[in-house]
Amino acid sequence: MDPVINVSPMLPLDAVWQAARAHPAYAAASLSERMPSPGSTLWHGLPTLRKDSLRLHATAGADRWQWGTMLYFTSGTSSAPMMLPLSAPDLERIARYCADMTRLEEIQPGARVLVLLPMALWAAGTVTVNGHRLAGGHVFPVDLHGGPETWQRYADIICPTVVSSTPSVLFRWAARYRGPPVRVLETTGEPLSDEQRATIASGFGGRVHDAYGLSECVVGAECRMGNGFHFSPQAVIVDVLCPDRDEPVPAGAIGEITLTSLMQEALPILRYRTGDRGQLAVDTCPCGSRWPRVHHLGRIAQTWLMPRGVTASPAEVLEALAAAGFGGCSAAWKETENIQALEIRGPGLPSPERLAAVLACELPHLGELLNENEIFLYVRDTIR
Repeated sequence: MDPVINVSPMLPLDAVWQAARAHPAYAAASLSERMPSPGSTLWHGLPTLRKDSLRLHATAGADRWQWGTMLYFTSGTSSAPMMLPLSAPDLERIARYCADMTRLEEIQPGARVLVLLPMALWAAGTVTVNGHRLAGGHVFPVDLHGGPETWQRYADIICPTVVSSTPSVLFRWAARYRGPPVRVLETTGEPLSDEQRATIASGFGGRVHDAYGLSECVVGAECRMGNGFHFSPQAVIVDVLCPDRDEPVPAGAIGEITLTSLMQEALPILRYRTGDRGQLAVDTCPCGSRWPRVHHLGRIAQTWLMPRGVTASPAEVLEALAAAGFGGCSAAWKETENIQALEIRGPGLPSPERLAAVLACELPHLGELLNENEIFLYVRDTIR
């Protein structure tokens, strides 16, 4: 692989800084007019932005958005989704970065790419499709509905050489896949286990490349070595901080991954805590890439892994129930070979149908799974 990948032009960091200074999400940070240099003592002394604050102010200033700004939900893979504005230039920059990352995966122009991801409310499908198109691929977007038989029918027609989807979808499909080998399997949107990687590679007859990022900020992708996520510092600044204070951990130590995006201006992402545990690699990757790597080591808080790359935490489910007037509940995630279900216990609970409607209103990422019977809801009224 060519060790040098020339990254498409991104935003100057000063432009992100000035956008953050004008955005309500950063009001409490009192950012000065002059921007400190990344990695400096002043940079590491800056306050960080947490998800709750970003969610509260994400859509502020809508009257000043550029024409063509799109409003997406974040995916719900790390916490309850929020509205995320992305301007047309933002989407273009993200797509160009995704195109650059296809070179890490050694995907050639002319590849036939089946993108099996949500295409409507979430940005992941859109930027994946646009990135592969800019990289010269023949791209076929397929919304994430149906099951292995439906997906196989698409594959029979498209004959993809690349398939991009979530680990759980490809893992589910792998045992039933019928067709010629798929050269590259891109996974994104949820953690990829060793078992999933092996099953997907064997079932499709290709090489698995995982990608890491949030809807709020694309980060990087694996090379053929599969040992961490390469990222371009020209597109995203990755810091690893102490989870309980705004200080960097020692080089190579584990902490909370914190991101600054040089791709987004409508909603600037500056020193944004992801809630993910990770560490920056200190060794050189044998693939020859000069891009640094970050290792993603899971979530800091407890989360439940659900279909379609969605996760939820017990705290957010209980908070949603309390907001709807159903306090004093407990929530548990139940998973067997055939059934995945959310179990709610508490006093005076309504029917599963009504409670599902409550959750759908408060937590749309769960609502879609419930409405389409991807997961089930068990309600246990402790008074009855």
